[in-house]
Amino acid sequence: MPQSTWDKLAQKKIFFGHHSVGNNILQGLTLILEEHQNIKLNILLTKNVGKIITKPALVHGGVGKNFYPYTKIDGFREQIEAGYGDSTDIAFFKFCFVDFNPETDIKDVFDKYSATMNYLIKKYPNTTFAVVTTPLTCYAPGLSGLEKRVKDIIKKIIGKVNQYDHSSANRFNELLLATYENELPIFDLAKHESTNPDGSRRVVKKGGIVNFELVPTYTTDGGHLNEKGQRILGEKFLLFLAELAEQSK
Repeated sequence: MPQSTWDKLAQKKIFFGHHSVGNNILQGLTLILEEHQNIKLNILLTKNVGKIITKPALVHGGVGKNFYPYTKIDGFREQIEAGYGDSTDIAFFKFCFVDFNPETDIKDVFDKYSATMNYLIKKYPNTTFAVVTTPLTCYAPGLSGLEKRVKDIIKKIIGKVNQYDHSSANRFNELLLATYENELPIFDLAKHESTNPDGSRRVVKKGGIVNFELVPTYTTDGGHLNEKGQRILGEKFLLFLAELAEQSK
């Protein structure tokens, strides 16, 4: 990226709503910024919901509650309407891997999500809205991953819903990509998480259906990112923000 792009990014007011995996990504981003002093991106954690952003910064904070995707959709809309919509150049949020399980009505969640995004896009034409695919999971490396696999097999046998079966996140991501490709900027978090260092994708099949999953070497617990994963996703996120800065209104 030319320095002029980094300078544009440094002048943008950005809001990013997220939870734990978002923190992982920002940890990786911070490491990269420490090594590249020419990139002057100010990162601010805020608990002041909807506070008007008066200075250029990447402002980030929690949106909604984990396990409850509707609260995240409503929370993002509320924060945008409370002030961020009138004061940001760029705004977006992400779900968490715990927000989707086999009992989630994926279509209903997506319909509410898309309706909310379309509403905000029309109401705040001067803000560039982006979308983010939902992060993925895998069985953690080592003994903990083996124990989790055994527990999941037992749940399947006794007919208990596995609340951490996140193949449903793949279905949500398919809807998001099909709807917003060529329509809105997309940070394909799931793609980056499931891409091996050699460029191939990590794929598993469930009932003949293809699912992507988190690369095991990017995590220690099967969901959150370790330092390697943080750096990889932090770099992808920084490049995404730089491209947004060039394209934003």
